[in-house]
Amino acid sequence: MSYTVQRTTEKPSIIRNKHHRNGRETAEKRQRNGRETAEKRQRNGRETAEKRQRNGRETAEKRQRNGRETAENGVIDWIPYNMHI
Repeated sequence: MSYTVQRTTEKPSIIRNKHHRNGRETAEKRQRNGRETAEKRQRNGRETAEKRQRNGRETAEKRQRNGRETAENGVIDWIPYNMHI
């Protein structure tokens, strides 16, 4: 059983415009994705830096507190390197 295939009636210029538009939209999409990725990496880096800073501060406070408690208990007669008395 044979059948006829309907051809597209679009002019070549319309097809060319469509391809051009697709290419432009793809380029815009890639640019937007790149920009969003850059912003995400920057935000992640900033959060990591803040986290490291907070961890360092907490570690320093913990060492200072431990050194002070050790000195108060009289177990040692030397002062740890990070104690500023």
